[in-house]
Amino acid sequence: MRRAWGLCLGTALLALALGGCAEAGTGAGSASAYDTAKGDVMSKVKTWPQGAGSALKLVNVQSSKSLTMVVASRDAPKWDDAMKKWVIPFRAVDDGSATATFILEVEEMKAGRFEGSDSKGGCTIGIGVGPNWDSQAPGVAWSDNDGGYCEVTLTAAARPGHFEGQFKAKLVSNSKDSVYRIDQGYVYVAR
Repeated sequence: MRRAWGLCLGTALLALALGGCAEAGTGAGSASAYDTAKGDVMSKVKTWPQGAGSALKLVNVQSSKSLTMVVASRDAPKWDDAMKKWVIPFRAVDDGSATATFILEVEEMKAGRFEGSDSKGGCTIGIGVGPNWDSQAPGVAWSDNDGGYCEVTLTAAARPGHFEGQFKAKLVSNSKDSVYRIDQGYVYVAR
């Protein structure tokens, strides 16, 4: 496993789900749920002095079930010297309980297009379902596991130091028995 680092997700993260986790259905999902979630992130996070918010539509490839998630953190992205990436950790909360952890990493915090896979290191996306975070747990899925990939495109937002972007990914679990797709993803970063 490539990750030996841990992530402390306690009081440092504002466990804020701007609109909660919205079920998008068990089929292809609802574009309107994603559009609503994206609008919530865009309108609220851009007013923060620092932090990040993301809306994403996650599809379990095996079951075809999808979920639209909204996650946010009032902490600014942090540079990780060991990974040589900016790390943006998020926690999804539903009815006060942590339900998932979502990680987005990019090699540069600037406007541009970044690609990641097991052989490309421009970006990394990971997700783990459940209340506890362990980057090496069998069920945690990453874009840099064999067969995974991610694409992140950042553009400068209206406020200096703010960025917004789109992303998509294929995430493969550490155990290699689960695959997830992110067909639509939006992130707003204030730093």
